[in-house]
Amino acid sequence: MKHELCSAIKADGNPCHSLVSPGKRRCHYHWDFDLRERRRQRALMRHRCPAIRLGPLADRPSILRALNRVFQPLLNGSLPLDRADRLLQRIRAASNSLPR
Repeated sequence: MKHELCSAIKADGNPCHSLVSPGKRRCHYHWDFDLRERRRQRALMRHRCPAIRLGPLADRPSILRALNRVFQPLLNGSLPLDRADRLLQRIRAASNSLPR
């Protein structure tokens, strides 16, 4: 019977080579470590996510300002995609309601 070994690399650069549970690629320690790291990254993203106020979207210049308020944090990575999508849907709806 062949035992699977952990595919993670330890902090010192050596492979882990601990035994893994069936169907997993990492040992219990590295599986928990990865889970904690993903949770930490999500928490950091929530805390550094800017509060974006679009303001009234009554004319084209205000819509362009709102787009800039959304795209700048989106491009620098501080705005999650799902939140940016919701804001852009509101801007699109306001833009579609303007007279042509």
